[in-house]
Parts: sequence; structure tokens; C-alpha cells
Amino acid sequence: MPAASYVQRVRTALSVSAKNEVDTILLVDLVDRVEDSLILDGKRPGPHAKYFIEKALKRERLATRVKLVQERNSNVKVILTSSGLNYYQNFDIFHVIDPNGPKLHCLTVAELQSETYRLNKILGELLDIVRSKHDKYRAVSSFEELPGIATSTINRVRVLGKEYTTLSSTLAEHTTFQRTLRAQPPAPIYIPAPTPVPIVDT
Repeated sequence: MPAASYVQRVRTALSVSAKNEVDTILLVDLVDRVEDSLILDGKRPGPHAKYFIEKALKRERLATRVKLVQERNSNVKVILTSSGLNYYQNFDIFHVIDPNGPKLHCLTVAELQSETYRLNKILGELLDIVRSKHDKYRAVSSFEELPGIATSTINRVRVLGKEYTTLSSTLAEHTTFQRTLRAQPPAPIYIPAPTPVPIVDT
């Protein structure tokens, strides 16, 4: 049985493809992505990494989420089924329960505690990211400040986007003007004839 971490990593790699509307990936590329994820987490892929990845894929195949297809050039393709595409597109997505909806009132105490723990964990990770990415927010300590920070960041991105569009348009105009100048033949240079010097008899 493959280690749970490999199953999770394989599903995460496949979800990246699915969320980008890509339903096919080469097995060798999938193996590379999973091993890269291990390296990014400070773990070195062991000699049996490919074996565990293939075991995890077998689990996904038995769940009819993927198909493995051998090509003539010996490459193996991992193809997401329609149910697999839907599964991976929604994989690892946290759905926030509407506080005013009926579902919240149907939760048991254990389910409510579980949802609270998950939400606190996600918000804590967001808070850590905000603190580490900008000196301005290093002192932020409350989850309640995150919406304001997000709004400020989004507005700043929109302003930068408009400035980028304006600068790109200006650059394109200058580039077009320079190309037009280069395409035109050079204007003839008029050199006046020398004025004859009168010869004076002495």
C-alpha cells in the first residue's frame, strides 16, 4: 500500500492539470512533479519513489479517475476520465459553509469543531504568508485584518495593471513610430555648390 503522502502528492499534481483544463499528462512528467514536490518540502525522493507513485496511480485508476495508456513510443499517458476531471478540479478546495444557511445548523458538535479547526488552519497559513511577504504586515496578529489587507492588495494590483496597460500602449506606439522611421528612405541631403572665387589680376 502506498504511503498516504504519495497518494496526496499524486492527487495534487493531477489536480493542477485538471484545474488548468488539461486532462492528459505523461507518466514521466507526473513522476517528476511528485518528486519535485518532495524536494521542495526538504525530502529526498527514495529509490522506491516511482514504485509508490505508480501504486498511488493504481488506486486512482481503480477509482475510475484515470486511465493509463501505453503509446507506441513506450511513453505512458495518464488520462483523466470525466469523473476524474471533476474530482481533481475540486480537489483540496475548502468550501466555506454559509453562516446564514441551513447546513450550519445541521452540523454536529464534532463536525463544527472540525470545520472550525480547518478554517483556523487555513487562516493561520494565510496570516503567516502575509507576514513573511511584506514588512508592513509583520505585526498583523488578527484574522480580522486579513479582509482589509486582501482588499488593499487587490486594489493595488488593479492600479498596477492599469499602469502596466498604459505603459505597454505607450511603448507600442514608440516602437511603431521607430519602425516607421526606419522603413522610410532617408531624405536627400542638399549640399550647395561651392561659390566660385573671383580671380583678381594684380
